[in-house]
Amino acid sequence: MCKLGNKENEYEDSISYDMDTLRFAIADGASGSAFAELWASSLTKSYIESDLSLFDDPVGVVSAIQKEARNRWYNGIAWNKLPWFLKNKATMGSYSTLLLMEMRNTDDSIEFVASAVGDSCLFVIDQRLRVSFPISDHREFGVSPKLVWSGQGQPVKLDVKLSIPSVHTVRGSVYKEDRIILATDSVSKWLLENESDDPWEILLENPQELKKAIADLINKKVMRNDDITAAVITFTDN
Repeated sequence: MCKLGNKENEYEDSISYDMDTLRFAIADGASGSAFAELWASSLTKSYIESDLSLFDDPVGVVSAIQKEARNRWYNGIAWNKLPWFLKNKATMGSYSTLLLMEMRNTDDSIEFVASAVGDSCLFVIDQRLRVSFPISDHREFGVSPKLVWSGQGQPVKLDVKLSIPSVHTVRGSVYKEDRIILATDSVSKWLLENESDDPWEILLENPQELKKAIADLINKKVMRNDDITAAVITFTDN
């Protein structure tokens, strides 16, 4: 859902997934950059459509996804039709956090590997919070997370060398009745701040009323008003 007070077309997060390949991706486009929503969606879609595996080479996958996403972002902007003030901003490029996760079945569990740049987070929950990645303390959330850069726009050419961002990776296993939550920073911080009260239950109790529940939390100033993206994955069988 978009930030309260904003229009739906101002939503700058992105989520993509493929249940056949057990791949999931969340990105949070940086509001200060032009076409952040296009960059975020380019990142998540590029990963889901890729045949590269995080199990093999997480850093290499992020680098390849960044390059493919640049093609989508760059070619998705009508550079010659932009007003000068927007073109000047867009030329500086777009920024986004990125969280990728891939899973595979084993004999007695489901293995997962996740890679992150920035403060979009993954949580594994059984009866308690077992994994919190890449941030485990709500005080670590700040205003300047690490970000994936699109590279510059025109007049810079499409084919440029992009610096690889700092990538963090975690591996683990989940079992029957475990839950995984993928979330952008506002939800992630709220989950960690209220860990002792099992806040994730709010995300599970009534999905049809989730937008209202989150809006209430924001209005009570319990959760920061921002674009909100969260996915809950429940494992009912191995």
